[in-house]
Amino acid sequence: MPRPRKSTRNTAKSAKNVVLKNIDPLSLAKIYAVTGVIMGLIVGIAMSAFSAMIGFPYGAVSIIILPIMYGVFGFAIGAIVAVVYNIIAEKIGGIKFGFE
Repeated sequence: MPRPRKSTRNTAKSAKNVVLKNIDPLSLAKIYAVTGVIMGLIVGIAMSAFSAMIGFPYGAVSIIILPIMYGVFGFAIGAIVAVVYNIIAEKIGGIKFGFE
């Protein structure tokens, strides 16, 4: 009687490979903008505290200005990164992810 063949697939840990083919520019831009606002707030608070220690009178303005600037630039950079990624991924392929 012939032996049953062993499966080449590991059923307990089968991996699923996914390729990221494109990124929605608006979606990535919003993520970058929110991240920029948070980082701008952290840097603004630090700059304000440092300015208060050295006696600079307008340091508190950085708490308002920096989150706005970081958010606007983050939005623009996020959109640009997504567009560039989409162009490159179309030519050479996207990023491969393996999930188990």
